[in-house]
Amino acid sequence: MPQSYPSFWPRPDHRKPKSLKTRITEQQKQDLYDRKITTRDLAKLLNIHERYLSYTFPGKVEVINKKPLIEARKAYKVEIAKQILEGKYSIVQAARVANVSYNTMQRFLQKAKSLYPTLAEGYRK
Repeated sequence: MPQSYPSFWPRPDHRKPKSLKTRITEQQKQDLYDRKITTRDLAKLLNIHERYLSYTFPGKVEVINKKPLIEARKAYKVEIAKQILEGKYSIVQAARVANVSYNTMQRFLQKAKSLYPTLAEGYRK
């Protein structure tokens, strides 16, 4: 497996078999760097303090900015709510399509009513 975690991370020292540098596996280093395992979970597994683990193995893959994804999901739900106003879906059907609860779809329907007042005039429950 090619190494993709930082090259400055410490290498195993086989003269000290009980040290953290020797006990942590290559896979654990990779998982820590890729954020597949948390520092807290790995520290518990290795029976060390998480601050020491973070100090010994600093730096990880950058956290992905989830804000654009969240905004896109909200826009999708508002679009589905607009289709409720147009009569294409009932609230129950729209909730299934958008994979949300009935109450969440109700909230997005209220938002769509304020965004599209002309469509809301002809809408009846």
